[in-house]
Amino acid sequence: MAATPAGVPGMLAETVVVPRSFAGPYPSNSLPKGTLAGASRDRVHWLDPYGVPLADAPFDGRVVAGGGEIWAVGDDLARRLAEPGHLGEPLDLPALDQCAVEGERLWWTSKRDNLLRGGPREVDLGRRKRGAMTVCAGSLWISVTGGLLRVSAWSGEPGRFVGTPEGPVPFLICANGVLAGGGRDLFVLAPAAGAPLHVIRLGLDAPLALVIAAGKHVWAFPADRPEALIVSV
Repeated sequence: MAATPAGVPGMLAETVVVPRSFAGPYPSNSLPKGTLAGASRDRVHWLDPYGVPLADAPFDGRVVAGGGEIWAVGDDLARRLAEPGHLGEPLDLPALDQCAVEGERLWWTSKRDNLLRGGPREVDLGRRKRGAMTVCAGSLWISVTGGLLRVSAWSGEPGRFVGTPEGPVPFLICANGVLAGGGRDLFVLAPAAGAPLHVIRLGLDAPLALVIAAGKHVWAFPADRPEALIVSV
């Protein structure tokens, strides 16, 4: 499997699947169960669970999933995917830096300041370098210098700082309730189980180009070869 399928004719730039178990009640104009979504150059695509195209709509950006919903995210705005062919109302994201999806909520940061927005309250993250962010085990996690900032996904209250061997890192994902991140190796944390953070050495000569969560596994794509390492977490 190639690490950068976007350059192959007929391939979508990104594809994500959204499980509906534990997702709660369906919102109005909701996605059908098991919907897939992908983004190409200037369109977003709806696909059924077997990958058969259902509909598409104009949009220049990428697709991001979480909490049973999919969002199309561009340079300065985002729209939630509703029923096939329909996008929700635009959400302005001035000077977007990073974002993470939690159902019908989109957490995001701007390059212009140090505020975290999208939750029940704005949170000042302080002046520090930031990397990837994701929602996992009831919290929003943001990779920063030396570790992870944790913010409650329910109240928006900042939690304790978690030190990591790398940071900020370009990849941070949630694999079945386990938080994983990194840039060359992977560090793994199971917040709900209270297990300590541990490092998985990948032995790579080049940094990672892509990291994807798939159930209890992480697919890690090295930048220097067209293959993936499948890591059980």
